[in-house]
Amino acid sequence: MEVAGAQRVLVTLANSLADLDHDVHLINLTGRAPLVDEIVPRVEYHQLDASRALTAVPALRAKLKELKPVSVISVMQGGYTSLMATAGMKDRPVLVAGHHDRPQSLEALGRFDRHHAVAASMAAAYRGVDVTACVCQDSVDELCEMLRMTPDRFAVLPNPVDVNDTMRLSLTGEAHPMLLGPNPSVVVVASHTPKKKLNLAIEAMAHLPEHRLVVLGDGPLRPELEARIGELALDDRVTLAGVWPNPFPSMLAADVVLSTSESEALPLGLIEAVVLGAKIVTTDSGSGTREIVTDYDAGLVVGNDPADPVEIAAAIQAATDLEVRPDQVEAKRKIYDRLAVANDYLDLIERFR
Repeated sequence: MEVAGAQRVLVTLANSLADLDHDVHLINLTGRAPLVDEIVPRVEYHQLDASRALTAVPALRAKLKELKPVSVISVMQGGYTSLMATAGMKDRPVLVAGHHDRPQSLEALGRFDRHHAVAASMAAAYRGVDVTACVCQDSVDELCEMLRMTPDRFAVLPNPVDVNDTMRLSLTGEAHPMLLGPNPSVVVVASHTPKKKLNLAIEAMAHLPEHRLVVLGDGPLRPELEARIGELALDDRVTLAGVWPNPFPSMLAADVVLSTSESEALPLGLIEAVVLGAKIVTTDSGSGTREIVTDYDAGLVVGNDPADPVEIAAAIQAATDLEVRPDQVEAKRKIYDRLAVANDYLDLIERFR
C-alpha cells in the first residue's frame, strides 16, 4: 500500500471490481498505507500490521479462511505470501500474481540480492500461483527465460487507469506557473531515482534555449539533479517542483510530456498523458512503452542505446508539429479504462476456476 505504481494499480483494480458489483476486500500486510484514502467505500479494507510480508502469513491465512474469496490478486512481492497462506486449503482461491515491473530491472541488483530476489519471491511465487499477469510481452518473455517457465503460465493485461477521473482532474487543478508562459514547455512526472534518468531531461534543455522544463516528483537524487542544473546554468529555465498531488493540469498545459526512463514495463504516466491527448516524447524503455505510443501519432520514441540528450532535444522540437487525433485518443482510453481492464481480470480468473 505504498505510493508506487504496482500498489496504485491494485487500488484502482479493487475499486473497479467493486464498481462492477463484486464483493472486494483489500488486505494490507504491513503498516504502511498512504494510498488508503483512495479506496472507495465499497471495498472493505483490512490492515494486518505485520512487520514484513512473510510474518503476515498466519493472519492472512485466517482472514482468507474467513472471507472464502474466489480469487486472490497480489503484486509480485505478495505472491509468495498468498501462496503460503493458501497452501493446503480445501477450496483454494485462484491466485493471480501481478508483475508490474520488467524482470530486466533485476540486473541492477548485486549478485546475492539478485539471486535472493529471484529465488525467494519470483521463482517460488510464479511457479505456485495459477497465473501471473504481466503488463507487456517483454516481461512474459523475460520471465519465461529467467524462470524456465512456459508462456501459458502468464497473461498480458494492461495497467488500469481511471480515465474519467484523470480527465476531470486535468480540468479542476492548477498547472505549474512555469508551464503557462509564452515559451515552449516540457513536463516530466517521475521520481528522482537512477532508473528515471532525469539528467537526460535536464541536459536536453541545454540544447533548447527557448524551452522551460518542470519536473514533478522527488527522490534521493534531487541534490545531484540540482547540482547539474547549476552546472549547466539552467536555473532560470528548469525547476524541480517536487510532488504535485494532481499533475494532470500540468501535463495538459505543457507542449510536451517527456519520459527519460531507462526501463519501464507499462508506465502509468505515459498512459495518463495519452489518455489526456498530450504530445509525448519518450526514451525506448521497453515494449510496453512502445505499445503505448503505437497507433498514437502524437508520440515519438527516442532510441535508448544509450539515449542521447541531443536526440531527445531534437524529438522535443519535432513534437511541436505532431497531430493529436481524437479518434486515437479515444481508442487508447478504451484500452486502458479501469473497468475494461477489470473485466479482463474477471475473464482470466474464470479460466482457472
